[in-house]
Amino acid sequence: MCEPRLCVRRGWKQPACAHARETEKQRGPHGTPRAPARLPLSPTSPPLIIHHHAHSTHTGKEAGGAYEKLAEVQTKLDAKHEAASACVEAAKCYQKTDRAGTGDEEEEEGGQSGASLLSGGSSAKQTPDRSFPLLLTLSHLSLSLDVLRALHSAVGHYTDIGRLGMAARSLRDVAETMEKGGLKEEAIEFFTQAGDLYAGEEQPSEANKCRLRVAALSAEVERYAPAAAIFEEVGAAAVDNPLLKYGAKGHFLNAGICVLAAHGGDDPVAVGAALDRYEAADGSLAGSREGDLLRALAAAAAGRDPDAFTSALAEFDAMTRLDAWKTALLLRVKKRIAGGGAAEGGEEDLT
Repeated sequence: MCEPRLCVRRGWKQPACAHARETEKQRGPHGTPRAPARLPLSPTSPPLIIHHHAHSTHTGKEAGGAYEKLAEVQTKLDAKHEAASACVEAAKCYQKTDRAGTGDEEEEEGGQSGASLLSGGSSAKQTPDRSFPLLLTLSHLSLSLDVLRALHSAVGHYTDIGRLGMAARSLRDVAETMEKGGLKEEAIEFFTQAGDLYAGEEQPSEANKCRLRVAALSAEVERYAPAAAIFEEVGAAAVDNPLLKYGAKGHFLNAGICVLAAHGGDDPVAVGAALDRYEAADGSLAGSREGDLLRALAAAAAGRDPDAFTSALAEFDAMTRLDAWKTALLLRVKKRIAGGGAAEGGEEDLT
């Protein structure tokens, strides 16, 4: 250990050896460590430099770009798992910037009550114009394209190394980003792919989560038949699982609502056959509040009686609040049976 020597002219101790003097240079005027200099980036920069830059930057977009450069380096080094992880981190950085730029503008998810159907209120959200290209559709989330690009790269890397579960997670993230941007058709496609990968990896719980999102979004874009089929399949599988059987009635209720939205009062035989099939799959559905609601709604639809339809909903809603998704679909059914024909859009007031 070198001993410091006293500098008579300056009145302070100066380190005796070169190593000690170099250490002293790295400290500030009060002995505190100096902040590291900003390190330049290039595609050939070492991964450690890019990682340091990503964590020292103050904006999510710059951090995301740094992680994507890190992914390029890892790809050149044939470290695809690390490249995929860097792409996922880049997407997270871009998403943070999205949230900071758009603010918390999400609508309340509590859903409308049955009384809102009495007044003709609607909870359906207006979908974006499908004629616009992807860039314009996502103009309110300007960085979402960066998120999608990073996640798409991550999916490719995970698939190349056989990590299908990780690829499925990234696909689900892509689908959720699409859904938030109002691109329901694209979200359905990516949720479907994620569910297939989860099923292939024998993760039925995660696969069903994706399939249920596919069913919900399919019903929103008026693809009622495939939506009802998915809800029915998930409900039938839940009946045989002791941990999930109590949620089976909810899935069958959603399936029944999709069938009502598809047929209204035009085909009571098809509606009745579907309800019989649900009750045969789940013996507890008959006589339950969900089962009684479906039977009452089916009878009101067959009789073209919107008042009876609303009364059945109000009675159910008094005990169990209807969520926004159910409210939007049931509003379509009510408009259809009140008008005596198919509804167009289902988003207008019924007053």
